[in-house]
Amino acid sequence: MTATPYHITYADHPDVSYPTKEGMLAYIADERTAWEPFLDKLPNLLNGDVPFRQNNSQNPESLSAAFQILEGRTEDVNQFNQRTRRAVNGGSIALPPSSDSAEGRLILALFNGGKLREALAVYIRFIELNFGAHTSSHQFYGPLAQKGERLLESEVVATVLPFTKVSSAKLAGAARKAANHNTALEQEVAKAVAINAEHESRLNEFLENQKQRSEQAENGILDVHTERTTRYDQWKSSIDDQVSERFEEADKRIVGMERLSKIKLKQQDEEFGRLKDLFATQLRLRSPVALWEGREFSHTENSKTALRWLLGCGVVTAAIAIGVPVCFGDYIAGSFFEMVCSPQGADEAASSQCERFFSAKGPLLVTGLLLAMSILTWITRLQYRIHLSERHLALDASEKKAFAETYLAMKEGEDVGQANEAIVLASLFRPTQDGIIRDDETGMDLSAVALLAKQLGKSGP
Repeated sequence: MTATPYHITYADHPDVSYPTKEGMLAYIADERTAWEPFLDKLPNLLNGDVPFRQNNSQNPESLSAAFQILEGRTEDVNQFNQRTRRAVNGGSIALPPSSDSAEGRLILALFNGGKLREALAVYIRFIELNFGAHTSSHQFYGPLAQKGERLLESEVVATVLPFTKVSSAKLAGAARKAANHNTALEQEVAKAVAINAEHESRLNEFLENQKQRSEQAENGILDVHTERTTRYDQWKSSIDDQVSERFEEADKRIVGMERLSKIKLKQQDEEFGRLKDLFATQLRLRSPVALWEGREFSHTENSKTALRWLLGCGVVTAAIAIGVPVCFGDYIAGSFFEMVCSPQGADEAASSQCERFFSAKGPLLVTGLLLAMSILTWITRLQYRIHLSERHLALDASEKKAFAETYLAMKEGEDVGQANEAIVLASLFRPTQDGIIRDDETGMDLSAVALLAKQLGKSGP
């Protein structure tokens, strides 16, 4: 089974066919080299897009890059052949003619001779005949196509003119010169063969020398390998000895660390026992400290409250003692007597006779004021005694809390002996005095409130 060959199809030109991709790529490369100067100049020569059949058109850049586009489509042979066949109908790329064809030789000869417009005219006529360029009605490309047609016809006529015989004679002379040149080349080739034979013999000698040198190098490498093996064994033995010594030192260090760890563990156990005793002591004294701290706060607040009541009652008592005589003195003095008037005649407008009589309202009013003042005085004195008592109890609770905290601090420092501990505990748990100031029973207090308070104090169980 043979592979599908590559084809480049022209309408009025023989197909270009290669059986392999490499052959087609080589042909495209040769053609691109031949046509590259003309195609590079082509965008400057053309005047806008070139119209093709079926309302298609190609711009100057695509015409200039025809070989690059064709080279990029050689991966699939069937698609390559299909695209080149479609190019005949103006549906794909427009290639220039083969460089060895009559059209190609004419275009390249005109271009190389500086006849750029004539070369462009032949190129336009060629793509019009082979790729369906529709230039007959175009104002720029139409006249160029007609001119190209005339140039192609003149090229055909030129091939039959008499001067072609002269060209044939020149060609025959050139052929003879080429034969002579080939003979000279054969002699040169013979000399080159002799030189190659001499070089081959020298190369064999060089290879033999290199072989001997390689054997010597191999022997040297073996000697170096043997020496390296010996040194490696010595190094390995030295490393083993050092490792053994290091392990022995590590064992000694481990034994020492074990002893040190035992000592530290014993110290930690002793410290833990001490902290345990301290914690137990703190647990025993934590509740009393909290209790006395709470009592200190409670007694302090009660003392402040009693002081506020004492000040309030004192202010009220002083205000009553000063304000009542000033504001109601005349009224109180007038309440001891009562004026009684009786008429002397039948006439209501006549003057009446008035007499002053003693009234019980005055003594009763004074008695009430004295009783109220006695009660306020007693309440003020009571608040004073409560204030002093609560203050005394707060100081006592603060002192016991300080004793307990001091004992805990001393216990933490392990400075407390049995005798000192007994003293501290006796101070902590001594009886608490209430701090209430006792009344002086020998004094003489004739106030009603004092007499009532004494009777209530005696009537206890």
